[in-house]
Amino acid sequence: MVNVFITDIYSLQMTNCYDAMNLPLGSTLTLPIQFQNEHATKFADQIEGIRVGVILSHPRVVSVSLDKFNSTITLTSQGSGDCNIVIYLEDSPHIFDTVRVRVSSVVRPLSPVYLHVGGTVEFKILDEDDNKDTVAPNNIWKSSDSNILQIDTSSGKAKGLNEGRAEVMLSNHVNAASIVNIGRI
Repeated sequence: MVNVFITDIYSLQMTNCYDAMNLPLGSTLTLPIQFQNEHATKFADQIEGIRVGVILSHPRVVSVSLDKFNSTITLTSQGSGDCNIVIYLEDSPHIFDTVRVRVSSVVRPLSPVYLHVGGTVEFKILDEDDNKDTVAPNNIWKSSDSNILQIDTSSGKAKGLNEGRAEVMLSNHVNAASIVNIGRI
C-alpha cells in the first residue's frame, strides 16, 4: 500500500537570494526551481505536467531555457545590463518568483574602450570577491589585430598603433572580450 498526498502548488522559488545576481558576460548559470505546498514543503523533483512561463524584462541581456520537467532554469548572459526574470505557473499566474540579474564584463575597463593612436591602456580582471581590479595572473591577453592594438600577453598593457578596431581576448578559464576603437586625435 502506498499513501499518496495530493495538494496544489502554493509557491515556487528560483533562489533564496533577494539581491541582484551578478553574471559575467558570456557565462551560464543553472538554478533549481522549487515547487512548494501551503506548508512550505518542497515537492519531489522532476514532476511532469507542470507548465512554467518566463518573462524577461530585457531579453538581449539574458536568455533562459527550462529543462524538460521545468525543474531547473538555465540563464545565459548575452549582453551587459540588468534583466528582471519572472517565472510563473501558466495555469496560476499569481504564483510566481522574480530575480534580478546584472550582467557585466569581468574585464576592466568596460567595453568599448576608446583610445588614440599612441595611447595606452591596462586591462585587468574584476576580482568578484572584493570588487577590486587585479592583474590576471596565469592568463593570456591577446589582440585580434596586433597591427592596430599591441598588447603584452602577461600584463594586459596595450598600446594603440593604428586607427581601427581590435578585440581584446582573455583566456585561461575565463573567456572575456573587450572592444577597442582606436582613432586619431
